[in-house]
Amino acid sequence: MTITKALSELKLLEKRANKLIDETTFVTFTVGGEPPREARSAAEFADRVRARRQSVADLLRRRSAIKAAVVASNARTTVEIAGQTYTVAAAIERKASVAFEQRLIARLGSDLARAQREVELNNERAGDRLDQQAQALLGKEGSRGAEYEALHRSFMERNASRLLDPLDAQADIDRLSDQVDAFLAEVDQALSVSNALTVIDVP
Repeated sequence: MTITKALSELKLLEKRANKLIDETTFVTFTVGGEPPREARSAAEFADRVRARRQSVADLLRRRSAIKAAVVASNARTTVEIAGQTYTVAAAIERKASVAFEQRLIARLGSDLARAQREVELNNERAGDRLDQQAQALLGKEGSRGAEYEALHRSFMERNASRLLDPLDAQADIDRLSDQVDAFLAEVDQALSVSNALTVIDVP
């Protein structure tokens, strides 16, 4: 059977097993010589419970066999996604864990934006303080001459805020975003095609 058919059967087996488990009373009680509430006699109850317990065991055994065959196939079957080769198992895991990469992208972006805002705000404030000092020291007339330039250079060396970005966060964000977007754009179709074409033997 194909992986697609196997996955469909797995869902059906799980649904049937859960229904049987949920709807079966496996242990009950009797009062005196009366039959249990769930059956016309203790023997009928016992037969029904044994049959349903066997049905659950059969469903779970079949599920385990199919699941094992799918897992083994996923470990050796490869797919091409966004120019990279993955085993199906690795592609499924990457899809499940891509949220970590998206979280990292969001954190890099928020830290970069926050730091840029703070640098801009701090430098505006430093500029205002510089203008006040320049007017106090040089007067309005001297606020754009050579003395002002020297004062400006000295003041800003001591007071200017500068972005500290050892990772080049924007480049990191762009690279990670491109990788994640390319992967997510192709992974579902690649897995669907692989599942439709890959055949497994279930004992």
